[in-house]
Amino acid sequence: MQASPEYATRVTQAQQALIRARAGFTLGGRGIPAAIEALESIEPRELSASDTERYRFVFAEALIARGNEPDMARARMLLTELGARVTDPFRRDLVRALTALASPPPATPTTAGLR
Repeated sequence: MQASPEYATRVTQAQQALIRARAGFTLGGRGIPAAIEALESIEPRELSASDTERYRFVFAEALIARGNEPDMARARMLLTELGARVTDPFRRDLVRALTALASPPPATPTTAGLR
């Protein structure tokens, strides 16, 4: 199904990429790489304030889902930027929860050498 030409002119390429990224992320594991690729193609300055917030949330979630350490560090950076701007209490809680997921696990004490 094709979008109407009128609608297509109102949605920027950056917004279309954000929509594709969110859809790819929703697919789960197999959609994560495509979602991250779409998100990396977006220049956040081309998005509205609300779309920029959505972009940061989706990007952080996708990076966390992929799960390697460089992605986790990048997610923490995005979440730090979000945390400074988000005023909605629910979204602040979401930023905290995602930050916890992106954080390295705490060091656990070992018993090695304690004899």
